[in-house]
Amino acid sequence: IESLDGVAAAKVSGGLEEEIHINIDEPRLAQLNIPITQVATRLAQENIDLTGGRLKDGQAEYLVRTLNQFRTVDEMNDIVIARRNGVPIYLRDIAQVKKSHKDRTVITRINGREAVEVAIYKEADANTVAVARAVKQKLRALQDEFSRTGSAVRMEIVADQSHFIQQSINDVLSTAFVGGILAVIVLYLFLRNWKSTIIIGLSIPISVVVTFFLMYVSGISLNIMSLGGLALGIGMLVDNSIVVLESIDRYRQRNLPPEQSARQGTVEVGKAVTASTLTTICVFLPIIFVKGIAGQLFSDQALTVTYSLSASLLVALTLIPMLSALSFGKQSAPRLQTIADKTAEFHGFRSAGGVLGRTLVATAAVAVVWAGLVLATRSGLPTLLLGLLPVSFVAVSAWYWHSFAAYVSHAPLKRRLTRAGVVGLFVLIILWFLRASSLVHWGWPGLASVALVGAATSFWGAELRHAGTLYTAFLLRLVGGSLVALARMLEFVIRPLEKAFDASFAWIRRNYPPVLDWALAHRWKTLGLATLLFVVSVAAFRLVGTELIPEMSQGEFYADVKLPAGTPIETTETVLQRMRKAVQDFPEVATIYTVAGATSKSSFSAAEERENIGQISFRLKPGILGKKEERVMDRVRQVFETFPGVEVKFARPTLFSLKTPVEIEIVGYNLQGLEDVAKEVMLRLHRVPGLADIKSSTEGGNPEVQVIFDRRKVAMLGLDIATIANQIRDKVEGDIATSLRRRDRKIDIRVRATDDVRHSLLAVRNLSVNGPNGVPIPLAALADIRIERGPAEIRRDDQQRVAIVSANVVGRDLGSTVRDIRAQLAGLSLPAGFTLEISGQSTEMAVSFASMRFAILLAVFLVYLVMASQFESLIHPFVILFTIPFGLVGVIWALLLTGESVSVVVLIGVIVLAGIVVNNAIVLIDYTNQLRGQGMSK
Repeated sequence: IESLDGVAAAKVSGGLEEEIHINIDEPRLAQLNIPITQVATRLAQENIDLTGGRLKDGQAEYLVRTLNQFRTVDEMNDIVIARRNGVPIYLRDIAQVKKSHKDRTVITRINGREAVEVAIYKEADANTVAVARAVKQKLRALQDEFSRTGSAVRMEIVADQSHFIQQSINDVLSTAFVGGILAVIVLYLFLRNWKSTIIIGLSIPISVVVTFFLMYVSGISLNIMSLGGLALGIGMLVDNSIVVLESIDRYRQRNLPPEQSARQGTVEVGKAVTASTLTTICVFLPIIFVKGIAGQLFSDQALTVTYSLSASLLVALTLIPMLSALSFGKQSAPRLQTIADKTAEFHGFRSAGGVLGRTLVATAAVAVVWAGLVLATRSGLPTLLLGLLPVSFVAVSAWYWHSFAAYVSHAPLKRRLTRAGVVGLFVLIILWFLRASSLVHWGWPGLASVALVGAATSFWGAELRHAGTLYTAFLLRLVGGSLVALARMLEFVIRPLEKAFDASFAWIRRNYPPVLDWALAHRWKTLGLATLLFVVSVAAFRLVGTELIPEMSQGEFYADVKLPAGTPIETTETVLQRMRKAVQDFPEVATIYTVAGATSKSSFSAAEERENIGQISFRLKPGILGKKEERVMDRVRQVFETFPGVEVKFARPTLFSLKTPVEIEIVGYNLQGLEDVAKEVMLRLHRVPGLADIKSSTEGGNPEVQVIFDRRKVAMLGLDIATIANQIRDKVEGDIATSLRRRDRKIDIRVRATDDVRHSLLAVRNLSVNGPNGVPIPLAALADIRIERGPAEIRRDDQQRVAIVSANVVGRDLGSTVRDIRAQLAGLSLPAGFTLEISGQSTEMAVSFASMRFAILLAVFLVYLVMASQFESLIHPFVILFTIPFGLVGVIWALLLTGESVSVVVLIGVIVLAGIVVNNAIVLIDYTNQLRGQGMSK
């Protein structure tokens, strides 16, 4: 897998990894006064292959090699470790050699069955979906290989980031497609002309294609955000085209020629359309300079919308006027119809049965020949369907066969033969040069066949041109008839919608003028009502919460499990399996994946490893998303709360790195002081409603056996602390002395004391230290051995010790939660030299919100500059800008009615809204100014 393009690494965890253990008899070793380091040294000395150079013997040359690496485990028993009184001490005399496995640090299971995990990391610039597709293809090949060899290995994907990405991209594409269809339907309801609707509808695919080209040039990939920007711009792509086409249509209703109507209509609204597009672009461009998570997320979207709107403006000012000036089919259709009618008239006196029989025979012959070619070349279904073109071409030609003699003029036979011979010879010479240049590898039969086809084409050129004209007429009539039938069908389907639309639009046209007249007659009352609505909405905005970014529901979540410090991994594994069994039968759960000894924010790939922690990952059945997923998570949380002494923290996998919603960072120099302050902070956080999974980095320190040497005693015996410490480490943890080579891998050989020494605190006290004159000294005689609790972890930030208290937010927004936390921590007294700061997502939210506020102000300023240059006035832009605050009224009430919070996603929507709401006002003000210029009063 690591050899695949885009894969950075593949990390294996779980299962058993083979290791050879040399279990030393510690009392026997001490009795013989052999240090454990000597055993490791002798093993390394005996397990060696070296080259000795080259040896020349006469005319022969030899390579000298010493081959003494271990081949089997049993041969290690015969190694001489030392000699005592001339008697060799073999390894088998002081140790037991056996095959075993490395100490387990991670235990993984899928639905209760033990498994080995392979976490695959992609390169930084690699595409997630492409890498995942390549990995899945390789896994299928490996699974097939395992199946052929009869292996019982079964592979299952437990976490796949590309699935959510691909699903999101598909959703965005389908949304964009549906949006485009709805936009075309709305256009038809207003225009009631399929030609105009199709002309405007063409602006969508053309603008999208241009946008893709600009995205490729800019290095923007098709991701969720860029496609989201494209979907966002689908509705805006037709705005410019609608305005231009409506202006052209007004001039055509005055009976002006099509070209003049297109020219004058486009010129009339060209400046307004350009200004409205530039205002929207000016709104999106500042997003590129936004900092924090918002800038990382939405810069691609801003560029995509900018590209699509620029393309739509170009289409509206060039393609739409050109298409509007054309008269489709009014010149070409009669000419083709005349040809078809004349040929039909000529053979109309013939027998219908003879014409039909000749047509069927010719069609069947061509179909049989084409099918034979498909079978001979072993082509697929697409090639077979492609045969419809030559078959239909021959069928049309056979039907109108009698017209060829009457309507096709021929040159003299001699001239036609001469021309055919010249063309065939020319084609043959060209093919011969290509064959000589190795560009074509055909034989002479193939070259001759192509030359004959060229000659025949030249001989019957007039007939082929006439047949092509008839075939074109046939296709145009077929396509035209199909389109007319489709249009009639669509009209029938949307006729109820047309009636409903007509009724509602007629009601608006009846009632809007009186409302407008009243507003113009009572200007101050209108302004007062609008201002009152805006003030009430701003006051209601206090009820809207704030958060950094909404959590994405992927149908997956995980629970980080923590047991008391010092819990062995075997106990952690047992507890995890009890918890798994308690929720295994939930109908919404598809797969449960457990990891004992590690946790990770991505639900796989261990990031933190300790024996007392673990993780339970849940993959739900398809369709369990959003509120359903929340309910499943709450039920699982309630079940897990019944397990005593177990801390559980729930979260969802993220596609990008985000901190915990709430993090309290305590800075201080003293570890005990940090722990005391963290406990007090946790106590106060429990009083804040909406906080869950409260956790401190100082909790649950690991129990330690601390060995404190008496330096005076060590010095009196002529020993040093470093040597003694290394002996203790080698006996308890062990030392990798060397390795046993097996095929293409190496198996470590670990030298250490037996399990009864390593698993007993009393045995550690009685560990023997090699003293002077070979007298073993117990460790307890040289050191004070204590049982203490050390810190679980020591974190540093800017070289200073810190403690982190984290929590999740459930059932409320992040902004109000942080305000309540500040109120609870306001009266907390800290020791001297200690500081406290609220961080986490709240800090990222503050940075993003401040940057977004600047982007909004910059967008409004840029919009004002564009409009001021457009209207050559400093007053008219202010009139248009007044639409932006009143546009926020709808935003505020929409958030209140839906229960959503303000996030960076909502602020992006507000920025987009600032560019959209001014477009209608720009067109209205521009047209009003034109009417005033023509002499109308205000």
